[in-house]
Order: sequence, then C-alpha cells, then structure tokens
Amino acid sequence: MKHPYGIGLDIGIASVGWAVVVLNENAEPYGLIRCGSRIFDKAEQPKTGESLAAPRREARSTRRRLRRRSLRKADLYELMAQNGLPGRAKIEEAVQAGHLPDIYALRVQALDGPVTAMDFARILLHLMQRRGFRSNRKADDAQKDGKLLQARCQHAPHERKPLPHGWRDDVP
Repeated sequence: MKHPYGIGLDIGIASVGWAVVVLNENAEPYGLIRCGSRIFDKAEQPKTGESLAAPRREARSTRRRLRRRSLRKADLYELMAQNGLPGRAKIEEAVQAGHLPDIYALRVQALDGPVTAMDFARILLHLMQRRGFRSNRKADDAQKDGKLLQARCQHAPHERKPLPHGWRDDVP
C-alpha cells in the first residue's frame, strides 16, 4: 500500500464494524479502501434477556464486599489495640460468657455519659459492622420506632442532650 491509511472501528454490543480509508497529505480521509462488519449473538440469555456475565459479576461483587468487610474489621481491631482498647480475644470472651448489656442501650448510654473501654469497643464494632445499613422493613405502627429513640424518650425533656445530625426527635 503506497498511500497512508487510517482504520476506523465501531464496536457495539452485538457487532463490530470496520473501515480502512485513504488519507491525504493533511491526514484527512478522502477514499475508502475496504469496509465490513461482523455480527454475532448478544451476550445475554435468549429467553430472559439477562446478561451472561451477571452471575460472574455478582460473585465478584460478593467476594469484594466480604473481603472489604474483613479488612475493615481487622483494621478496627488493630486501631483499638493501638489505643488501649480490648482486643478481639477479650471481646469474643465477653460475648461467649454472655450477660452483656444490649448494644443499643449502650449506645444511648454513651450519648449521655462515659462508658467502659469494653463497652466502647463493642459500640465501635457494632457501628463498623452495620455502617450505612438502613432497614427496608416498615414499622407496623409509629410506636415501634427503635430502641435508641425509645430509650431516649425515658429521660425527662430537660435532661436530654441534642441528637446527632440527621436523627429524628419527633417521638414524645
């Protein structure tokens, strides 16, 4: 081939189109040498239209989510150990022994005053494990708002401290 040429591709989900063009001195196309296309089946289930890659993508997403959660937990245990809080063994031992106060009650208690190092470590772990979770279950009635708000309502209004940003305060 004596003339300079350029190649163009059009890649779609079920085909690939191609063209080879002749270029002039300014690298502008001025003639077509060859063109064509390759058509193939879509990468989806014929009956449902779902992607063939969906199962692999979901499995990969699950692996990543589990790995990231495990790494977050390991990082938190390391951070707690660096700051003098109980480690994994002590927390697991306390959980195995049982008779621990409810974690939601501990979180409410921590809003109003100091808690022990073990309780603070449990609160941190609980927050880390349930970060960003918001239940999609609907309450049967407005009186079932949650343990945090219920426990908070037991205090007299003048004893209440402000709630963190974004929390509701419409429960009497």
